[in-house]
Amino acid sequence: AISQPVLLVWGDQDGIIDPSVVPLWAAGLPTVEVLMLQHCGHVPWVDCPGETRAAIGQFVDLHTTST
Repeated sequence: AISQPVLLVWGDQDGIIDPSVVPLWAAGLPTVEVLMLQHCGHVPWVDCPGETRAAIGQFVDLHTTST
C-alpha cells in the first residue's frame, strides 16, 4: 500500500501501455495526481523533458514540507 502522494505521468501517445489504462492505475492509489502529457510517448522524460521536469518540480514543491 502506498500512502504518500503519487504523481502519475503518462504520454497520450504511449504505444506500449495504452493511455486508456490510466484510470485503472490511478484507482489503486489513494492520493494520486494524474498528468497526461500531450504528444508524448512511453518515456515522457525523454519525449517531453521540460514538461516532465516542471511537473515533477511542482509536485515535489507542493508535497514537501520545509523544516
